[in-house]
Amino acid sequence: MTNDNAPAALLKTLGVEIGVPLGVYYGLHSLGASDFTALALSGVFPLARTLHQFAKNRTINGLALVVLVTNVVGMLLTFVSGDARMMIAKDSIGSGITGLVILLSAFTAQPIMTKGLRPFLTHGKADHEAAWDRLRDNGRFVTVLRRSSFIALIMVIAGAAAKEAGEMVARAAEADVKQLVAA
Repeated sequence: MTNDNAPAALLKTLGVEIGVPLGVYYGLHSLGASDFTALALSGVFPLARTLHQFAKNRTINGLALVVLVTNVVGMLLTFVSGDARMMIAKDSIGSGITGLVILLSAFTAQPIMTKGLRPFLTHGKADHEAAWDRLRDNGRFVTVLRRSSFIALIMVIAGAAAKEAGEMVARAAEADVKQLVAA
């Protein structure tokens, strides 16, 4: 059986898992919902998908779960700090943590990036899938797949840079508020 649309299916999944929550956030925000409300409600779809898939197949959708956990962490940070901007800052923290997990998985028997690369490299073709399975124990093949995980290093660096930028924005906003109060 050949599935020439495997990369398209993966992109569709990314669109659903990431695009829908983003659409909900921006849609609600444009209708006047607060950042907290819009971001909290954008987590409903990943929660529903995660619960539905688990109930139906007894499996967990990793991407939906990551989006869900990131939103929950953001809400918890907001409650602890009292600042709704933490809902947005959690994205840079989440990117950094995700990148770190991907990077650390490169040193395990099954790097996380392997699952994401497979559809792009095999194109869903039965003969390519079989070849992939045969190559799984090939040291050179495993090394090449592990190297792809180091793209996660970029995510870690970008997450750290974004965190600093977010802190700078928060300090500047605080200074603006203090100037307005003083005036």
